[in-house]
Amino acid sequence: MKQCFFFGAALTLALLACAFDARAAEPVAGKSPPASHLRVSAVQMRSTRDLATNVHKIEKFISHCAHDGSRVVVFPECALTGYFDDAFMKAFSAEQLAGAERQVADACRKHARLLQLKLNGIHADFAEQLQRTLAGYRGGQASVTLHGYRNRSAQADLELGEEWRVDAIPALLRAVRALPGVQAARLRIVKQQD
Repeated sequence: MKQCFFFGAALTLALLACAFDARAAEPVAGKSPPASHLRVSAVQMRSTRDLATNVHKIEKFISHCAHDGSRVVVFPECALTGYFDDAFMKAFSAEQLAGAERQVADACRKHARLLQLKLNGIHADFAEQLQRTLAGYRGGQASVTLHGYRNRSAQADLELGEEWRVDAIPALLRAVRALPGVQAARLRIVKQQD
């Protein structure tokens, strides 16, 4: 049951990682208009005893909800594994569960298009620290914006250039949230233009 809770929490993190911050509803240059509302999708699904089937269902729901304009997709607790008997739950290996989490993270990576960092009291070496932190996630599709960047003479919100684009996955959020001066970090889904 501990594995179910742990990976239920990890799945929730992975899915909420795709959440849109309604307080920062400004448009991304050339991407989408400002949000006048926040669309949330709550998915009802019956989990099976087959992990691969559950992952496939979750991926389809994330894709469908993202294309319908949802900014947040919420799944039931233990959507990956379901609630079954103890023997069934203990039969999952850590590798199986980690693989399932990676597949769900891939679905988030595919649909999240913006990493927003809210800053507060950064130091002179912040840019260097950020560059090192993002290095392992570079080459993705999500642009990076810094909100509340300031120095002695100015304050601004910045969108970093193409070379800063990253893979939008939960591990990235954990990494940037650990940086001194980062007050909040969110991944945002920007609806694709058809």
